[in-house]
Amino acid sequence: MDLIYANSGRTELGVLRDFTLDMDVAKDMDFELKASASNVILEIGYYWYVADTEYGGRIDDRKIDSATNMITYSGRTWRGILDSYIVEPPPGEPYLIVSGDLGNITASRLSAAGISALFRPGIESASIGSFAFDRYTTVYRGLVKAAKTASRSMGILWSDGWVEISFHAINDYSDSVEYSQDSGMDFTLEEQAAKVNHLICLGSGELENRMVLHLYRQLDGSTGYTKAYVGLEEVSDILDYPSVESIEELEKSGRDRMEELSKSKAFSLRVNDLGLLIDDVVASRDRITGMTMTGSGANIIVRIRDGRVTQEYIFGG
Repeated sequence: MDLIYANSGRTELGVLRDFTLDMDVAKDMDFELKASASNVILEIGYYWYVADTEYGGRIDDRKIDSATNMITYSGRTWRGILDSYIVEPPPGEPYLIVSGDLGNITASRLSAAGISALFRPGIESASIGSFAFDRYTTVYRGLVKAAKTASRSMGILWSDGWVEISFHAINDYSDSVEYSQDSGMDFTLEEQAAKVNHLICLGSGELENRMVLHLYRQLDGSTGYTKAYVGLEEVSDILDYPSVESIEELEKSGRDRMEELSKSKAFSLRVNDLGLLIDDVVASRDRITGMTMTGSGANIIVRIRDGRVTQEYIFGG
């Protein structure tokens, strides 16, 4: 596997040797690349990538340690770059509303952000109905959310000098594969009880005139207006959204936040490579505690040491 580095114009300059890499694919969307100062010296603004994979990004920072003669390069992954650009609603409109082919929608957002010289839509796509981008969301988060309305997941890879964005069907392996001690791989499975079940949503306005909405987690896991957990069972939090323009928008944001906070289980798998993708669904079971979980892929941590790639798949349920 060759890690190629290129200048700011994406002209390939060579293959980096003797390095270590830590890359966070979908949560922090950043990387840390370390190499000896006796090696080639990479500049801020340079790119690096591994062809036909998602491994890659732009160098935004570098730091040298004279004691070890090592340079640490850090920056944004491809997803991190997409997450650096904001989708604004059209002038005079509350939302940007789109529909049709995800590839065409992606091309339009890339052009509006001024990054279509680096990114392009891939072949695999899908069609969606009317979709409203959240106000002032990022290009990345907006496209990911749009894709999920069609049960699609964003895939990214470096191909022929371009970062290609495609939208593939989400794979559900939960009925056919279960990861446990029997799988012969390391994993962690975490269960939490004290998740937020009362969200106080604060909107625009001042003091007693401020927009306030209470949302509650129901016993069946849904979100409603009636308090279901009381006393020691109640766990409250606040959503502060002072720029919201309507109670409907405040409720929508509150429900989205409640969904994020509802995940009570998480597990990770540490393996060389399972070929799993972000949003793929798998099942896990711990034979000792009896804990079970079905979750979708939330993140992948990639590590390269001595040319050997390991991936940690992190799932949420």
